[in-house]
Amino acid sequence: QIVTENLDTNWRSKRAIVEFNNAFFRSVTEIMRTQFDEPGTANTNDLPDYAGILSSIYGDIKQMVPHKLESEGEVVVRIFDRQQIKDNPGYFESVFLERIAQLLENGYAPAEIAILVRGKKEGQFLAELLIEKNAEGFFREPVGVISNESLFLNASGAVNLLIAALQYLIRPQDD
Repeated sequence: QIVTENLDTNWRSKRAIVEFNNAFFRSVTEIMRTQFDEPGTANTNDLPDYAGILSSIYGDIKQMVPHKLESEGEVVVRIFDRQQIKDNPGYFESVFLERIAQLLENGYAPAEIAILVRGKKEGQFLAELLIEKNAEGFFREPVGVISNESLFLNASGAVNLLIAALQYLIRPQDD
């Protein structure tokens, strides 16, 4: 038998992150309950009780923060308008890079910064942008990139160089 136990104290995350998570899960549960309990919505007898399921999973999630982590951390949620990005492609990049630079100037270490994106395409774009800006010395200190994509061998410049060299040795006539 599997027993799930929710810990009442989060010893790994800073206060702002814990408070964000507490508010987020409480809000999502309430929004879903409202959506599925409203007459005329998708909550029919043919569908599972999504509001009940969510409440049972997230309803009692609320964590405290130990005193040593009480006054630290920050959460920023930024939703970009697709049309605004389409009209001004550099807007997204500049906002992103300025925010990272500001966090570094405010004393956050690169390892304390996490960026969540909607999809693989956006994540790959931002990872490549950070790598490029690191090479240019854009930030006051290098910002490492750790992601699913960065863990693939083909994301490594050294591996790609080695593959290209081996391909050249095997077929020097190919350009």
